[in-house]
Amino acid sequence: MTVCIGVLCENRESAVLVSDRMWTEKGVLYYEFEPDESKIEQIHSHAAVATSGGVVLPDRIIKLSKTYISDKIDSIDSIEDVANILAYYYGEERKRRIEEEYFRPRGLTIKEFYEDGKISTLPIALAQFLDQRVADYQFELIMLLVGVDNSGSHLFIISDPGTYDSVDKVGFAAIGTGSRHAELALIQNDFRPNVSLSEAVFMAYMAKKSAEHAPGVGQKTDMVIITSDGIVEIREGDEIFKYLDELYGKVEESVKSSKLQIFKEIKDISEFLKR
Repeated sequence: MTVCIGVLCENRESAVLVSDRMWTEKGVLYYEFEPDESKIEQIHSHAAVATSGGVVLPDRIIKLSKTYISDKIDSIDSIEDVANILAYYYGEERKRRIEEEYFRPRGLTIKEFYEDGKISTLPIALAQFLDQRVADYQFELIMLLVGVDNSGSHLFIISDPGTYDSVDKVGFAAIGTGSRHAELALIQNDFRPNVSLSEAVFMAYMAKKSAEHAPGVGQKTDMVIITSDGIVEIREGDEIFKYLDELYGKVEESVKSSKLQIFKEIKDISEFLKR
């Protein structure tokens, strides 16, 4: 219940990541809220990640990934390396939750079940049940990674069960309930990865505003701009958002005016039906 949008620009030399602040938690009580903190996390000097899913799901993954990246920074040569690290800890967190939910109550670990041969010694029905739970487990978290390295800007999606995919060729991606609205807005505005940084910032902002029509997308906006020089963070309330909102208002007014004019020019359809 959110939207996070990543776009590559300047011939894939720079990138922009935009997110709302809406968090959704599904449990006994279903609730949504917009805290004061951004959901975009800087995970590397030239990379940031945003997530779609529950409030607590990404926390451990991001913390462990940031620690590993900090410790091994000299050996991390690309944004794909960062994506690989996130995907690894994603898979580990998924495994940990499966183990806590299904295996520990039965005095088992996943390692004992698969690697130590317990799968063949347990009652068949129980072994099949546990194996199926592992296969079918839905880890409802998607991560959007944007960054810049020596080869240019990059965009990755990390998802269940702990895999990552590059979206560099397309040049844009969105996750969350507002993703389709955002992607359609980018397509309609003829977005291409060769647009300037300024154009990309405005197009990404328009995509986020369009996504606000989807359920569960918040009104507040955060953004990071990533270039070879590093990361610039833009927070809700910053002056640039006031400027972008003014531009967006002009676009909306122009579209509305054009539609009204066209409606005035519509001919009586019945005249065509008589032919």
